[in-house]
Amino acid sequence: MRPTMSYGPMPCRSAGIGGDRRAIREGKGKKDRMVPVGARALQWIGKYLADVRPDLASGADDGTLFLSTFGQALGMERLAEIVREAVNDSGIGKRGSCHMFRHTMATLMLENGADVRFIQAMLGHADLKTT
Repeated sequence: MRPTMSYGPMPCRSAGIGGDRRAIREGKGKKDRMVPVGARALQWIGKYLADVRPDLASGADDGTLFLSTFGQALGMERLAEIVREAVNDSGIGKRGSCHMFRHTMATLMLENGADVRFIQAMLGHADLKTT
């Protein structure tokens, strides 16, 4: 099992559970949740961990997954900038944000038959009305 990794700028920790799910600890709002992670995404993360991250990590390694070129955790502003640039470069003609991906994921899951309570738990919403 890989060491605990932090996803992005939040003090989020991930522990591999196996299969297509990962446990995210201390995610948005410091809430724990289970999230599905596709095989393709896992392959890219594995490639990043093997080929890129070792060259970025410097000094004491706290297990942060996504590092800047300075070996530090990506800040929220930089992560948002990367997402905005990627969406803009895609040519779809829409503005993008990290929250857009979160909202789109929840909407697509609901439209494709996922249980709204599962989506609620994955998003970390205490109240179903929020979802």
